[in-house]
Amino acid sequence: MTRQLITTHNVSGGSMQTAMTGKGSSIDRDNKVSFTVALPVYKEEGMLKHLHSLLTQACASVEDNYEILYINDGNRDGTGEILRQLAAEDRHVSFVELSRNFGHPAALEVGIEIADGQSLILMDADLQDDPAVIPELLRIQREEGAEVVHVVRTNRKEPLVMRLMFRVFHWFIQRTATYPVTRNSGSFGLLGARALAEVRNMTERLRYFPGLRAFVGFKQIELKVERDARYDKRSRVGFIGLVRLAGLAFFVETRMPITIFYLLSLVSLLTSLGLATYALIAKVSGIG
Repeated sequence: MTRQLITTHNVSGGSMQTAMTGKGSSIDRDNKVSFTVALPVYKEEGMLKHLHSLLTQACASVEDNYEILYINDGNRDGTGEILRQLAAEDRHVSFVELSRNFGHPAALEVGIEIADGQSLILMDADLQDDPAVIPELLRIQREEGAEVVHVVRTNRKEPLVMRLMFRVFHWFIQRTATYPVTRNSGSFGLLGARALAEVRNMTERLRYFPGLRAFVGFKQIELKVERDARYDKRSRVGFIGLVRLAGLAFFVETRMPITIFYLLSLVSLLTSLGLATYALIAKVSGIG
């Protein structure tokens, strides 16, 4: 049995309407869902079924009471129909459809908000994040007591220019962040129940998720994983998307904006005092 409803979420890009389908399907809700894997989906129509097969294999190797949550980020192709088919065929599948393309960070926010699992794994849907890593994330959580697991990317396979841009970006964040942020980590990672609750309670409208994971505290472990190439070799983010992500991280995670603000305020104050002093001296001495 599935149900559909319209709800509104407040995200960094404003308010969005989502049609939620498959929430409340035949997953065993009497026993709390153990974990959810949430994935924003944008322009991935050609490999969704293959991706789902890999996700199912990885999740089922751990246990049966899991949820795979797809966030359809305003696709205008056949993605929605494929997701409806997957939800009809697989009781573990839930998905939401956003009213338009809100972007990757906003789609992640929706996944965090509505996931049913006690633990949450966030990942991308382009096969650069390998579903085969999921059992290891859960093992680290359960056997080593980690509340947060960061997937650290090694040996990236993007073009040289992209690799250099990512290297500079992570170096800058490392040097300027107000707290330690794991280098070379993206959205792929795990939040345990306590960490997930803390993230949900945060009121920030701008969210950089690698920083959020680092910020919540608790026991955190890094898992180094080789970063695969995109299945079709074409990035969905692009240069503008990377610039926006860098801007988001700059304003949310670093001390630079407030430092610049204070410096500009100080310069403005000193300039005003200087002009006022000059005007007073000029008036007293009869100059001008």
